[in-house]
Amino acid sequence: MTPRTRLTKDDRRVQILEAARRVFLTLGPRARVSDIADEAGINVALIYQHFESKDELFAAAVVYPIEQIVDRLGMSAVALPPNTDAAQRENTLYFMREVLGALLESIPLFGIVLFADFEAGRRFYNERIAPLFDDIMKTVSRNLDSWSHRAFDFSVTTPAAFGMCWGVAMDAAFRGITIDVDK
Repeated sequence: MTPRTRLTKDDRRVQILEAARRVFLTLGPRARVSDIADEAGINVALIYQHFESKDELFAAAVVYPIEQIVDRLGMSAVALPPNTDAAQRENTLYFMREVLGALLESIPLFGIVLFADFEAGRRFYNERIAPLFDDIMKTVSRNLDSWSHRAFDFSVTTPAAFGMCWGVAMDAAFRGITIDVDK
């Protein structure tokens, strides 16, 4: 029999988070701590040495990665400088690829965070997603004079652009296809 290797505290936490993410993606909010322990091959008590509650574990395994993606997209949007027409088109294309790539890698997590519990989803949307849209709209507004364009309402086009990326990511996830964001 092969001796079991003892994981460091950080490695054990990562193991629990990965197992929790898999279980939450499969079972959603009805996942139990015992399901996560079984998936990780550990006992429930060990989970509670790392996390105080199922809610804390859910936040660390599912919500935190989504917040990181939202933060990364927000930083990309705010960093877009005013530019000429060609550069502005290139910046927009780059940003849309970032959005699509982020959604492709995380659509199942977004599904749980936004739709498993309506009120929790609404809170997350209003606290994290809506401010991202607001930052993008400020960036667009700041750069409107930097390129020639037809008149448009960026309060409509911003969520519309995200919606298109969301639709592509959701379609790819449900069909089981791979999307190359660089094409």
